[in-house]
Amino acid sequence: MSYWENEFVGILDYIDSLFVRYRNMEFIADVIREASLLRKRVPILPGIVAMCLGSVTKEIKPEEIEQAQKYLFVLEEEEIYGVAEKVSGDSVSVSGKKIGKNMIIKTVKINASTLEEIWPTLVYEVKER
Repeated sequence: MSYWENEFVGILDYIDSLFVRYRNMEFIADVIREASLLRKRVPILPGIVAMCLGSVTKEIKPEEIEQAQKYLFVLEEEEIYGVAEKVSGDSVSVSGKKIGKNMIIKTVKINASTLEEIWPTLVYEVKER
């Protein structure tokens, strides 16, 4: 198998796409960290990791925003990544900033249960030595 036929190319392509889709480096680092955790959970199956990567980030509707959860809020001029400190009907407070829900173009969260959703048969408890 050549390098270009290897599943790791898909993983690298996914990481490259993050830099095109998002500008917030902290969010990108957390997504890559989650991808790394996936790789550690199924280390001999990089193809499974590559298939799961598309579900690591999950776009949600404004009414699904929950307090004390971490999100990336994509606005027209900036991206704000942080914990939703306070959520009301028409706004959300993040990092001391109040954002009107009507100003939010997209809300994205990191899905830490990707493997459980896509390949539940691969989920098992790992014992530390």
